[in-house]
Amino acid sequence: MRKISTLLLSLAMVTAAGAQTFTVGNMEYTVTDAAAKTVALTNARYDEGYGRDVVIPATVADGGTEYMVTAVGDEAFYMQNWVNSVSLPENLTRIGNYAFSRTAITEIAIPESVTHIGECAFANTAIVEALLPESITSVSNGLFSWCTYLAKVEFKGEITSIGQSAFGACFSLTGITIPESVTSIGDGAFFNCEKLMNVTIPSRVESIGGWAFAGCESMTEIYVPENVTSIGQGAFSNCKSLTKVDIDANITELGAEMFDGDENLLSVTIPSSVTSVGDFAFNGCTKIFGVELPDGLTYLGKSAFYECRNLVSVNLPPGITSLGDYTFYLCINLANVEIPDGVNNIGNYAFAYCRSINEVTVPGSVRKIGDNAFESTKVQKLTLGDGISTIGSNAFSGCPVTEVTIPESVTAIGDGAFSYTGLSSITLLPAAMPAIGENAFNVTGEDVTVYVHSALAEESKALEAFAGFTIESLPVSVRFPNIQECVSMQDGVLSNPGGLHITVYDTSGVVVYNGNAVSVQLPAGVYMVRSGKAARKVAF
Repeated sequence: MRKISTLLLSLAMVTAAGAQTFTVGNMEYTVTDAAAKTVALTNARYDEGYGRDVVIPATVADGGTEYMVTAVGDEAFYMQNWVNSVSLPENLTRIGNYAFSRTAITEIAIPESVTHIGECAFANTAIVEALLPESITSVSNGLFSWCTYLAKVEFKGEITSIGQSAFGACFSLTGITIPESVTSIGDGAFFNCEKLMNVTIPSRVESIGGWAFAGCESMTEIYVPENVTSIGQGAFSNCKSLTKVDIDANITELGAEMFDGDENLLSVTIPSSVTSVGDFAFNGCTKIFGVELPDGLTYLGKSAFYECRNLVSVNLPPGITSLGDYTFYLCINLANVEIPDGVNNIGNYAFAYCRSINEVTVPGSVRKIGDNAFESTKVQKLTLGDGISTIGSNAFSGCPVTEVTIPESVTAIGDGAFSYTGLSSITLLPAAMPAIGENAFNVTGEDVTVYVHSALAEESKALEAFAGFTIESLPVSVRFPNIQECVSMQDGVLSNPGGLHITVYDTSGVVVYNGNAVSVQLPAGVYMVRSGKAARKVAF
């Protein structure tokens, strides 16, 4: 008996489910509310007798019951490329996801009754103009994406958000007025809108998504208002005509690839609130000539200024602790850069081929100088702070430097570190011989003198790295620096013009400074200054 009851129930359910869908002409409808007698158009098929111009009726009848058509369902006409035009009924309230995507329609009149338009509803169509009614308050993801003929868009309502890729790849769109009511612009909202000219970002906008305006090749200027708190990765990348960016926003991060490939960018105003500049942020900005980084910056990403060939100057704030790989690679006009005392790592190729840099001081806070970090620069004067432990392979290869002092702290010198340089004088301060890589000192000259601790003289003569060089013992003045001449105190500033690595103690023996800054601000008092085995008392 139970099996028969279950079978009858199943048959009843199938019958009920079947009654929910019916076909009129070449269109299929599904009942959405039996009591209210409403249906959604859910599918259509090509029938030569009905033509290519679709008219969706306001009402349809089935089995003697008249239903009101209030919705066009998800994918109802998706990829129905036989559809040339569509007329929507005035009582329609909903248009589903991909409803008309990949059809051949060239225009659409959306009734005021529509309150919801789904994702990609008109994507990949031939629509030329679009007017969104007052009842629409948000532009859904991908709504008009890849509408390559879309040239004009108007909004009648209080739009609050523009979704992801909403107008992506609308190649013919030349202008758009974003309503003042908008608070968010989604990822890729206008990506690859190649003809889109200058856009005004409304004052209420709080977030701009990644790649939001990427590839807008005709845009020349952009202003980011103060209410914006986040800008996504690559938001303004590959904007080939962009020359000026003014960011008034309260953001903390200038994201990765933010201006990547903006080859005509001349200037950017970076707000003081920014603490991080992401990887490849200014990569390929070949015309930018100067950047003012905020004092509170603590992170500068890899390749941040890769191949910024016209960059002449950049300030490195004191809070930066690391310079990533390729940070200033191929910045051929970048002149001398002051590396802050506090940086602990200089990445691979960080300053490689910066052919206008002729003087470098690497502070003692740096533990490693990366491979090829200063390769083929024009460094003639090089100061290495005590604290560095590793000098990477080819770190200074091809530099015209003629003399170098290797700090006591160095334990490894990589392959080709000083190859093809003009070195004639090498001073090694380490008490134990560092590990020296192959061709580390394969210099261009023949008359080279190496100064080492006397205890290392015989070992040095046997090293292949120093083959053919003259080995001498360190002068006393090098082993025990004349701190009386190197360090002075005036008006509360400890002056250390030679960049000597010093440690400063107060009267309690507490270290108040350790490094090689050229000037150190100290409160009034008595101090002991040490450098190696030399010491001096100073007071003011």
